[in-house]
Formats: sequence, C-alpha cells, structure tokens
Amino acid sequence: MGDNSVVEPYCYLGAGEFDGTNRLVIGDNAHLRSHSIFYVGSNIGSKFKTGHNVLIREQSKIGDNCIFGTSTEVEGHLTVGDFVFTYNNVHLCQGAKIGNFVWIFPYCIFTNDPHPPSLGDKGPTVGDYAVLGTRITVLPGCKIGRDAFVGSHTLVNRDVPDLTIAAGNPMSLKGSVERIRLTGTKKPAYPWRRHYHCRPDHVRFPADIVQRWREEFPE
Repeated sequence: MGDNSVVEPYCYLGAGEFDGTNRLVIGDNAHLRSHSIFYVGSNIGSKFKTGHNVLIREQSKIGDNCIFGTSTEVEGHLTVGDFVFTYNNVHLCQGAKIGNFVWIFPYCIFTNDPHPPSLGDKGPTVGDYAVLGTRITVLPGCKIGRDAFVGSHTLVNRDVPDLTIAAGNPMSLKGSVERIRLTGTKKPAYPWRRHYHCRPDHVRFPADIVQRWREEFPE
C-alpha cells in the first residue's frame, strides 16, 4: 500500500489465494471507500479512488489517477490506462483493454464470451478519450476507437471507428463526433478535451496535460 493513502472501514485487501509472489500493489495517495474488495495479484497506480463496494479481481493492471464509482466490478485479467473514470455499477470483464482518459458512465457492461457458456475470452477494447454513455452493453471483441462517442442504451455489436458517434440497438454509426454541439452554441462538444479540463471529482487535470490539449485545439 502506497504512502498517504486512506482505507475506509470494512475494506478487504488481499482476497484470494496468496502464493508468495502474487502481491497486491496499490500506489501512493489512494482513497479506498468502505466495503471495497481487492484481490491479490493486481497492480494499481497512484491516486486511485473508489466509491463504496468496489470489487477488483486478480491480475488487474490499472494506471494512475483512476476513479472507479460505487459498485463497479472489475473481473480481473485486464488492463486499464491512466485517468480512466467509471461511474456507478460498471462491469468490466476479463480481457478488456481500456485506454487513457476514458469515461464510462453508469450501468455499462463489458462482455467477453461470444458463445456463453464457453471458454472464449474476447474482451472489448476502448481507445483513448472515448466516452461511453449510460447503460451500454459492449459485446465480445468489439473495438471502440479513440475519441469515439457511444450514446446511452447502445448495444455495441461491432467496431466503432475513431472520432465516430455510435448509437442505438442495434447500433448504427452516426458520423463524426464533431457534429455534436455544446448546448446553445455552435462549438463542437467533442473531442471533449477541447473545452473540458476537469476530472469527475472536479479537480483539474495537470497543467501540462491541459496545455497540450490547448495546443492541439487552439481557439
């Protein structure tokens, strides 16, 4: 456990069978809220925050500055980048690969078995800066591209290209994300880093990252 961390009551660190090598590692400045469970064999970066009742299974590799909302379930054997934010009741399956600066809103479900029940393991992939609205189901092996936007209640049953809107059940592609405008303006809402520079806890992203985004999207 890293320095300057907070572990609230009724958390369980080190669930599962320890064989002498499969340590649980959590970086500095973590805040683990009550009733969260962490299995041995996972490696979690610095400044990790949870809501209540979060489950992190074995062999989860999670980057720095991530926030996982209440009742999020991480089924292990997956990778998550830096600055990934899940809201409440998200389910991340084994084999998933999540990039950096990804937003996953409540009740999203990632799946990995194309023929349940089977031994198949085709976890979905999500690119950097993608946004997944609430109550999305992502089917096995699907790839959601960099800067993609997936609308609420979508069944993702095939790949979503970079910078593309996907919505509906069955899913269809709706064109470039730049078609979506900020309410009351003619300014593009996406890619979101054009105008939004805060994390879910309302803390601004590091100044060097914001400066890079400003250079990428000059006004």
